[in-house]
Amino acid sequence: MMTLSSSASARLWLLVSILLSGYLLAAQNNTSRLVVTVGTASSGPFGGQSGLSCFAIYSDGEAFTFALSSEGVGSKDASGKVIHSEKQESRVYRFPEKDLWRIEGFADFLDSKAVRGLKAYYPPPHRPIDFVETTVVNWSPVKGQPKGMQVREYYVASLDEKAKYPSALIVLMDSIDQFETIVTEKGTPGAENPGCRLPEALSK
Repeated sequence: MMTLSSSASARLWLLVSILLSGYLLAAQNNTSRLVVTVGTASSGPFGGQSGLSCFAIYSDGEAFTFALSSEGVGSKDASGKVIHSEKQESRVYRFPEKDLWRIEGFADFLDSKAVRGLKAYYPPPHRPIDFVETTVVNWSPVKGQPKGMQVREYYVASLDEKAKYPSALIVLMDSIDQFETIVTEKGTPGAENPGCRLPEALSK
């Protein structure tokens, strides 16, 4: 069974804190409403391999992604220390006006009774062996207080395992994945945003 190292655990919980504080900051500083922000931290399947990513989307169609990953195969420096190369990328994209109905519909879904009934934590669908992943989702319903949820290893769950999840969770996560894919494929390199930002400390 694979477990997170102390440094990886610290990075994970720092990610959770940063996402929450960044979410509130962006909600205060942006004239449009921050619909949802998602952060994922992973470790494995190879030793030294890890990843951090973030996604945020606003009601006006503006969206951001940020990803930081390290390779599993490292190389030794002059002192003999193994160094794992890292890759960092951020993208920005504005959904055209004709597609804003998709964001509006998603925001309405976040206000639904089904989503309000989701748990704050969903454990791993199976015992982690060589890969650990935690996804943190924060959203702000039009009515009510901001909500948050943590899901373990969702993206590597089998179809049979996903069948045990509430349908609202599946729709929520798959919708987020679709939005993020569009931003990644159609977006352009851009600066980080308060609603989707991982500080330098997370890469250490």
